[in-house]
This record gives sequence, C-alpha cells and structure tokens, in this order.
Amino acid sequence: LRVQEILVDDLDLADSLARVARTLRNARARTLPASELARMQDARLRTMLDHAVRHSPFYRDRLAGLDPRTCALDSIPILTRQEFGAEFDRIATDPEVRSGDVRAFMSDLGNTTRLYRGKYAVCHTSGSQGSPVTIVTDLHGRQVFYSLQVARGRRGGNLLAEILRSVTTPFRLAVIGMARGFFPSNAVWQHIPENAQRFFDVRRFSPTAPDLVAQLNAFRPHALT
Repeated sequence: LRVQEILVDDLDLADSLARVARTLRNARARTLPASELARMQDARLRTMLDHAVRHSPFYRDRLAGLDPRTCALDSIPILTRQEFGAEFDRIATDPEVRSGDVRAFMSDLGNTTRLYRGKYAVCHTSGSQGSPVTIVTDLHGRQVFYSLQVARGRRGGNLLAEILRSVTTPFRLAVIGMARGFFPSNAVWQHIPENAQRFFDVRRFSPTAPDLVAQLNAFRPHALT
C-alpha cells in the first residue's frame, strides 16, 4: 500500500513507469549476447547522429552527403578538442546554448545547484588532457544517467523488485570528489528531478578525509562515483 501511495499520489505515474522501464532496459543490456548488444548500441548511435544532423549546424555540414542511418562509422570525421572548443556554438543542438553564456554561468559557483537556462546541467572536465571540455546535459540525458547508476549498483535478485523497494529504501550513492563545483562527478547529481529524489540518497565524501573508509562503511553505499 505504501508503494502504491507513493507512486500514484506523490509522483507522476507516467514518469515513474518510464523511469522503471528505462532502468530495466539498461540492466538487461548488460546481459545481452554481444551481437544483440552491438545492434542496440548501433541503433542508439544512429538515432543520436540523426538528431545531430537535424539540429546541429556543425554536424549538418560535417556529415553532408552521409546518411546517418547507414553510413560506416569510420566515414565520420573525428572531432578534436580544439574543434569542439572553436565550434561549440554550432555544435550545440539548441540555438539558445552559447559558449560565452555557459562560461559566464559557471564563473559563479553559486550556480552549482541551478540549471543553465532552467533546463541544462553544465560541467567541465579538468583539462588534464588538454583544453577543458564543457558538457551540457538535458533532462533526458540525466534520466539515462540515473537509470545507469541504479542498474550498475543493483543488489542482486529481481531488479523490478529492487526498484520498487527503492521507493521506501532509497538507492545510496557515494560521490567522492575534492570539492563542489562544475565537475562531472558532482554536476549531474546536483539536479536529480524532484520527483526522483525519493529514489536516491546521494552523499558526498572528500577523498582526503582520514576516516574516508569508516565514513563509507557507515553509509554502506550501493555504488561509488
């Protein structure tokens, strides 16, 4: 009864069912035969390429003459970090996303708990392998990320039962990072959709804490990131 009350009264039912289905699909993918997994990956990649061609001016030009549904992957030119930085505005599939605006947004650490333009989680890499890369993630991308975390941290047994159990016993995730900021390990978890927060207990730990192991043992996370 408690599960039913939470799913129906406190959450949007369609969104909840979609989240459960997505998690089940991602968990199932880990057990597929290699050939079937390759087909699934290829289909998802083709969908992404088609979206890029239709919505990104850069990729519309870059992939001109190629059919994203059938082209060989080695026919797609490799995108370098330098190109990504120089062409960011044309690569973006939303014309409202602009590199200057994103940089200004990230220059204020007070924005770490806010969404860029009210809908995008933004972060950047450290730049240890060259120029830092800016990452912009929409709601769908974050939902896929959350479902992957739950799938990889499964506790054994029936996954559907585990998901339903997480309604009353949230999925415990330990985020280990040096500091809060616009870093990939922190950014996405800052923006768990309100109606999904019930499913997660996210806690942050410093890797330099002398009692880090004791803290983690006390928390007993299902997954680390």
